[in-house]
Amino acid sequence: MKKDELEFLLELVQLTAEKLFEQIGDQNHLEAFRNVIEFRNNISSETDRGLVLMSVAYIDERLTVLLEKYFVDDKNVIKTLFDTTGPLGSFSSKLKLAYGIGLLPKNIYTDCNKIRKIRNSFAHVSKPMTFEDEPIKSQTHSLIVHGIDNHSRTKVRFTRTVMSILLEIEDSIRKITRCEPKKDFDVAMNQKAMSKTREFLKEKEFSDVDNL
Repeated sequence: MKKDELEFLLELVQLTAEKLFEQIGDQNHLEAFRNVIEFRNNISSETDRGLVLMSVAYIDERLTVLLEKYFVDDKNVIKTLFDTTGPLGSFSSKLKLAYGIGLLPKNIYTDCNKIRKIRNSFAHVSKPMTFEDEPIKSQTHSLIVHGIDNHSRTKVRFTRTVMSILLEIEDSIRKITRCEPKKDFDVAMNQKAMSKTREFLKEKEFSDVDNL
């Protein structure tokens, strides 16, 4: 068995049994779990830079799905939020909102931000870089949700963290309840209320009440 294949199997084994059972509790979630595993297979042959860029892109995609499933069902409005110039056009803005409205736990949010910084460290340097180069090594060793000891290789720590993040996002996607839009503003009721208010104020001899 190749070294990368062995590491991949070890990653699966070391994911807690409780989490696995939780993740594959129904057919839809089993499919989501398979998608995460497929993604893990796809990045196994990537360079360190490619692995990081693909990981952030995929986390970004799944965050978009998570938020879309939470927002009210109005596609024409919601899709504009995720435009490049929209309020949720960046990875960072999606992270902040998902955490701020309680869709992500704090440690997942924290590690996602660290991964974002690792992505920037790779993306803004033209020379070849690996996980063993600074500041990437230190940034990766500050990750916390991988659940492994300090003796594992830096790349393994990063990959395991990504897998943990994706499983948590998929779990949130499965459990999420879509927001319902508020009922339309009752114009007729408002007109009646304003009419009664004007009558009351006239009785009390207030001036200019007709402009209310």
